[in-house]
Amino acid sequence: MLLPINQITQVLGSSDALAAGGLLALSIGFLTLTTQRLSVITSALGAIGLPFVLFFAVELLPVSSSVSGSLTASIAAILAAIYTAWMTHNASEDGQLIWTLLPLVIILSGLSILASLFLAQTAVVTYAIVMGVASWVFWQIHQGQFERLGAWRSPVAGLALLVVIILLPMWKSAIFNSLRASYGLTLWATVPLIPLYHWAANTWPGRLKVGYRKALHAMALVMTFGMGVFMSFDPFSAFFFFGMMTLIWVWEANLSKSKFWIVMAALGAIQLILGMFG
Repeated sequence: MLLPINQITQVLGSSDALAAGGLLALSIGFLTLTTQRLSVITSALGAIGLPFVLFFAVELLPVSSSVSGSLTASIAAILAAIYTAWMTHNASEDGQLIWTLLPLVIILSGLSILASLFLAQTAVVTYAIVMGVASWVFWQIHQGQFERLGAWRSPVAGLALLVVIILLPMWKSAIFNSLRASYGLTLWATVPLIPLYHWAANTWPGRLKVGYRKALHAMALVMTFGMGVFMSFDPFSAFFFFGMMTLIWVWEANLSKSKFWIVMAALGAIQLILGMFG
């Protein structure tokens, strides 16, 4: 849970919580006003000011630092989702707010990720929200939306894809850490993402742009070498892991005829031979 029941009871019974609740209510009302047909400047100021008000309200709550961190991460992720929906709605009209909302979405998403790094239970929720936001932005750009971004549409889409492919293994790890699973089980649960990234690199979204394919391949290789180091301590696990990776690299070599994947497949085969007779 993001906030234990006993701590919720303590918070609701405190006088500081009343002030925080009042600020939260004002913030919600302010957000409602800013989403109406007000001037662009007023809406932009409301969008910028709302996170400061909410984070200030969190600081007033008499809770531990971990609970405060969970609240901050959760609020940042939820605001990023709200601003993304607002940005999508605004893009269908005049799109004038996109240069205010998009940087806020990026900043709030980054804040949520950082605040959740050492809070596994919170990360399960916040990472899912941030990945949803990034996926939606990526999808909308490739559906021809957010035209006001102009030449920035491609870099923003690339950043959104990068967020998803980096957060996905972190999210899976957070799920197993929150369940107090063993380190080995957590590691093996993340392994299926490697063939998934290779498949995505050669189908969708890898075929949309060369940069997407390279990013997916790069992340798959980073995960492969990182996990390979830990797998090397267990000969059976290492043999199974490198056997799977060799099959993937042979498939990549056959598909792209790339010298890089041919070399990787050869190295994987050598590793398997050494594992059999070593």
